[in-house]
Order: sequence, then C-alpha cells, then structure tokens
Amino acid sequence: MNKLQIMKADAVAAYGGNQAALAKDLCLSRQAVSAWPDGPIAEGYALKLRFVLKPEVFGSGVPLTGAGEGAPNARKVA
Repeated sequence: MNKLQIMKADAVAAYGGNQAALAKDLCLSRQAVSAWPDGPIAEGYALKLRFVLKPEVFGSGVPLTGAGEGAPNARKVA
C-alpha cells in the first residue's frame, strides 16, 4: 500500500462516521462518497485530506525539518 493512500473507512472515521460531513469538506455529494468502493480513496481526495483538511489525523507523511545546512535555499545568518 502506498504510504499516502487513505482507506475509505479511515476517511469516514476521521469525520466521526459521518459520510455527509466528509462529502461536504471534499465538495462532493453524500451519494458520491457512499458510492466509493471499500479500499483506498482517489489520490486527489487523499492528498486533500492528508495535507489540507485533516493533517492532524492523517499526518503529512513528510518529515518536518528546518532549513539546515545543505537545504535548498538555506541562508546562513551571522
């Protein structure tokens, strides 16, 4: 399984089991979310949940690091 994939059950659970609330945040109809097959949700929706709507639940999957030595665009401060 891809580390960025989110399963339908996990996405719904992040909204307290409320498919309508999940659908509203993703700008979809409740029926569209209900029609999703069990398993991983579409990549675009997973990315939106992971990085925009629910990063506290799904995490970004990207390590948070400062602009240390060797980092692109790092500036040295005297």
